Amino acid sequence: MMAHPTEGEDSLEETVQFLCTAPLDLVQITKFTPYPGTPSYATIRQHGRFAEDWERMNAMNWVFVPHGLTPEVLEGYFRRAYRAFYTRPDVLWGLAKTLAGEPRFLGPVARYIRVGLREWLAVDPARGSEALAS
Repeated sequence: MMAHPTEGEDSLEETVQFLCTAPLDLVQITKFTPYPGTPSYATIRQHGRFAEDWERMNAMNWVFVPHGLTPEVLEGYFRRAYRAFYTRPDVLWGLAKTLAGEPRFLGPVARYIRVGLREWLAVDPARGSEALAS
């Protein structure tokens, strides 16, 4: 998870560096979302800007941005973290072995990669930051 209430560039960089060597097979990083009823919800505005937009509150949008950061900075670290992990030779080799052992997954994975890359390239890191500008 990225952009928790006390997040700063130092901890974002620490996350990226951790993913360079973490002994994991897969990684999914989410974007911190303070949902009603969670411990952070009541005090979240003390820690940064929060756009309570229910359409975007899905852990995949920067609805909360900690003080001292911007959506653009967060998106940059988010992308770096994914690249740091999924460009590692050991991770790529592990994924290739998994797919070779389960050929029925090749078609769905190819579609997932194609759509994912298209979305990745089309995403504007600043998208949605206007809701947080206030």
